[in-house]
Amino acid sequence: MSESELQASGAVKEDQATISREAAPAAQTRGILDTAALAAQFEAIADPAKQAEVVVQVRFKPDGKVNTINERPSHIEAQDWFDILCRVAGRNYQALAGGRGAFRLSFAQLAILREAVEY
Repeated sequence: MSESELQASGAVKEDQATISREAAPAAQTRGILDTAALAAQFEAIADPAKQAEVVVQVRFKPDGKVNTINERPSHIEAQDWFDILCRVAGRNYQALAGGRGAFRLSFAQLAILREAVEY
């Protein structure tokens, strides 16, 4: 690993520690996903372009519904995971040709989402 990659991974660990302390447990206990709070946490994280990146790829059916999406927790349907990502990380979405799209997130941002949707 290069020095910049090591620094980026250290920044991710620091961000994840901060996130775990500030995660929204109230939303989890109620079974309600507070997308506004998640969006605020996304904005608080450093620019994802400066950190290691996760690309969440989406493929759509001809009718516009989600066919497949990666990085999806097993207990969430593909369309629901896409809807959550759109509400929380819509600014990170890039439409692609051929019925595809991609969300570009940092590891810390993906960790926020995974913690928020785990029951």
